[in-house]
Amino acid sequence: MPTKEENYRNTTNCNKKYYLPGYKGARYKEQGEVGLHDKERVPGIRPNQTPPDREEAILAFVQEHPSYGLKRISAELRKPENGGIKIGETE
Repeated sequence: MPTKEENYRNTTNCNKKYYLPGYKGARYKEQGEVGLHDKERVPGIRPNQTPPDREEAILAFVQEHPSYGLKRISAELRKPENGGIKIGETE
């Protein structure tokens, strides 16, 4: 009787040769054995991320006023003398 590892190995080899569902199957048809290997991940793109200069300004303001709550920080940062930065009260 085969061990779990041998059984897994046989099943894996069988799948590589005969049946591959989903995107790996499509990649295997297009690229052959190379298509079965996982690709390197690309760093995520975050289109809604706060720009670094605004983030630094917000953090500097928060450090200057540690006793302010979220609502007050949001209201103060919206003032033109504080940069007119619009942020939500729950961020």
